[in-house]
Amino acid sequence: MPPYVLNFEEPIEATRTEAERMLVTLDKGRIIGMKESGKSNREIARQTGHDRGTISQIWNDYCANTARLQDPDADVKTIQAQMTEDACYTVNGRTRWKYTPELEARQREIAEEEAGKRRRLGAGHKQKLTNKQIHENWWRKALT
Repeated sequence: MPPYVLNFEEPIEATRTEAERMLVTLDKGRIIGMKESGKSNREIARQTGHDRGTISQIWNDYCANTARLQDPDADVKTIQAQMTEDACYTVNGRTRWKYTPELEARQREIAEEEAGKRRRLGAGHKQKLTNKQIHENWWRKALT
């Protein structure tokens, strides 16, 4: 039986859901192989569906761990285990949000304010609130 060869030209399913998009060891190996073959982070991100920052982080971690393997005093098994472990996502520190009528009313207020800005300043104005700013407004309102 011939050895298994990864085809780096074949795109990973771009239609995966967010839960399915979590990194697995096979994805890491595929990303590293694509980087070694000279592909850019943007091109790999397009093909895999992962963020460019994630691609960069995987590559940088791989390069750092490869450099650590060159050290004669290095614990090879530990480094190899770190290189092949699946991504670990911690969600313990996240606050759960409950979508309440008050939150919906605040969202409508913000939308009305934005519509007023659009009427006064025109469609191409730069005074729009970003999603992050809206989120921060919600938090400020919730804490008061």
